[in-house]
Order: sequence, then structure tokens, then C-alpha cells
Amino acid sequence: MRISDDIGFGINKSINDKGEKVAFPSVVIERINNKNRSATSFLGGQEDDYSVVIWEENKPQESQSIYIGDAALSEGAIRTWEDDASKNDNLIPIIVTSCAILGDNTDIDLILGLPLDFYSDEVVEDLKKKLKNINKIVKIAGIKGTKRVKINSVSVFPQGVGAYYSIALNLDGHIKNAEFLKASGAIIDIGYRTIDYLVMSKGKKGLKVRNNLSGSEELGIKKIYEKLQNNTEARIGKKISISKIEQAIIWNNGKLEMGMEDIDLKNDYEDICSKHAKDIISFIKFKWQDELDYIKNIGIAGGGSKVLRQYLKESFKNIVFLDEYANTYGYLAYQALSDRRNV
Repeated sequence: MRISDDIGFGINKSINDKGEKVAFPSVVIERINNKNRSATSFLGGQEDDYSVVIWEENKPQESQSIYIGDAALSEGAIRTWEDDASKNDNLIPIIVTSCAILGDNTDIDLILGLPLDFYSDEVVEDLKKKLKNINKIVKIAGIKGTKRVKINSVSVFPQGVGAYYSIALNLDGHIKNAEFLKASGAIIDIGYRTIDYLVMSKGKKGLKVRNNLSGSEELGIKKIYEKLQNNTEARIGKKISISKIEQAIIWNNGKLEMGMEDIDLKNDYEDICSKHAKDIISFIKFKWQDELDYIKNIGIAGGGSKVLRQYLKESFKNIVFLDEYANTYGYLAYQALSDRRNV
């Protein structure tokens, strides 16, 4: 089975070659066993709440017990991420959990993406070495039985490329939008920590990536939460974690619960979102300058595009908002196309 995973700083998104999807926050925390209560008795029951046990095949005595996603956030976990993804200790449990949910116990061909500025031959090879030949047994609370996760091969693409090809190709790598492949296009992928920006221009032999107009910048939606955190701390006169700010926005309709008092963050949040969208627009216009006149389509991708959609929709001509799974979809599609070309 082929499974594509977008290992984001904020949200991990995966899709298999049947089109089945899963997403959860990229957060992991060790589970402390308590015989007097079961994990399923207090987890919220939503599909992004996971209590997971992972072990090497034939070594159940060396199992790892974790909470992952919103379940981990509920237990006080915070996001951690290395610029070199292969050094992230949470990488394997995140990917193995995704593969267990979406897999069918057959060997897995795994396709991943990395932010453009963190993408290098060395990082790609380290990532492949770390993940290839993983052979784990996984038990997820609420899912009957166990799943075997054996990774047979690993392919790694730059983020943005996936979103681009999601417009042009089907999951099997066949062309679904020939016109898009004939014209210059661009992607702005708004993630949790970074935005990736990519320009594909027409050359003599077809489309090619414009490296001078492509890259990553730390303008993801984390900046919004950081600004809201600073404003809220000044407002209430005490320190508050960015996790609490994020949870108030995502889980509690903008209400921050402080003892007996609910602090409404919504108006401040919306104002910050509007200003942050303008910062992204200004940055892209500065980077692309006159090239904007020659770009026929601009795709807006990533989880942050949902947050900022209303503020970005009038920003550029010929703008197209893509599904939040666009990168994962595109990785699968492009990998299938590459395999067909190599036959």
C-alpha cells in the first residue's frame, strides 16, 4: 500500500492510495500507565484522540506507550520539532500511527514532504535511512486488534511540489488538468511554523521550479498565536503558554478559561489574522515582484489557508484555494507518475 504523510510542525496529515485520510496535531507524550482507569474512559472519542502502544515485532516487552494528537495536548504536551526531521524523536511514532490507521497490514511505500528550506540531499538520505525497514506492531485504543506497519520504501519530495501536482494529477499519476501543466503556476503553502512558496515557470522543455522564487519563511500561523499570547499576557498581567492560547481558539471558540473568568480572545485573534495575512501578501509580492504578472494560477494550500482564507481571497488574481490535504494527495500522485515514467 502507498501512504503519503505531510509531517507538519503543527498538524500531521496522511492519505493512502484509496483516498482515505487522517489528521492530528504533531504532538506526542509518554503515557503513564494507571491500572485504575483505561485510556478509552477519558479520551474524547474523536478520531484525532489516540492512545497508542507500539513495539517491534516479536518484542512486546519493549513497547512504547504514548498519547498522540489532541490526546497528547490534553495531557500537557507541547510541540517539538527539529529543522532536521530525521532528528525529531516524535517522527517515528507519528508516522507509524498514521500508517497503522490507514494501512491494511501489507508492506508500505511511504511518501513524505519537507519544507523547501529544510530539504537537502543529506536530510533526505538521513530520513530514508531512519524510516526504511521499520517493522512495528501497533495497538490503538478503540480500534479492534493490532496493525502491522512495515515500511518497504521511502520517497521524499519538497513541500509545495505536492500541492502543485494535486491540481494536475490523479492519485494514480494520470493527468486530470492538462491545461494547468501547460501554464506557469505558483503555490503558497501556509503551515504551522512556515510558509512554503513555489513558482513553476515555462521553460524550453516544459515547466521547471524557479529556485530563486521558491523557499520557506517563518510566517506560519504560529506567529498568530505568539502575537495573541503576547497581547493576552499584557492584558491579564501574567504568563500564559502558547498551547493554552491555541486550545482556546481551536477547542473553545476563542474563550480562554482562567479560573472563574472566561476571557474572550476572538476579536483580537481576528485582527491579528487580518494583519498576518497582509504580512504574507507583502512578503510574497516582495519575493515575486514582476513575476506575478506572468503567473496564471496561484494555489493556496496548507492548514493555515483555512484560517486566513477570508483575508487572502482578494489578494492575488487567479487565486485557487486547495484542500488541506493537497500536499499529501500530490505526493502520492507525483510518486505514481514517477514510477510510471521509470517502468
